[in-house]
Amino acid sequence: MITRELENTFNMAVREAERRRHDLVCLEHILFAMLQEVRASEILRSCGANIESLRRDLEDFLTSMQSVPQGNKLELEQTMAVTRVLRRAAIHVQSAGKKEIDAGDVLAAMY
Repeated sequence: MITRELENTFNMAVREAERRRHDLVCLEHILFAMLQEVRASEILRSCGANIESLRRDLEDFLTSMQSVPQGNKLELEQTMAVTRVLRRAAIHVQSAGKKEIDAGDVLAAMY
């Protein structure tokens, strides 16, 4: 089970991938979406992240990704890295005795 906030973050990541016509939803889409969320931004900031610099770097990376040409059907898939991170986050939550995966769990699983 994931928190409502994290569900919203994942939905934002998918919409961002669709908007950019990327056929893969990758960790960078998720991290980019997390920067819009207060809790994830607070966690990153407390770890010394420069949110604006990170946002710019992610924007540059996402812009450089290959897009599916207009007129071609867009079929989204998540990358294996996303699957691995979500699996790690779930294991972490289970071992911590928590009931829901939140942004902090996903961020920890990314690193």
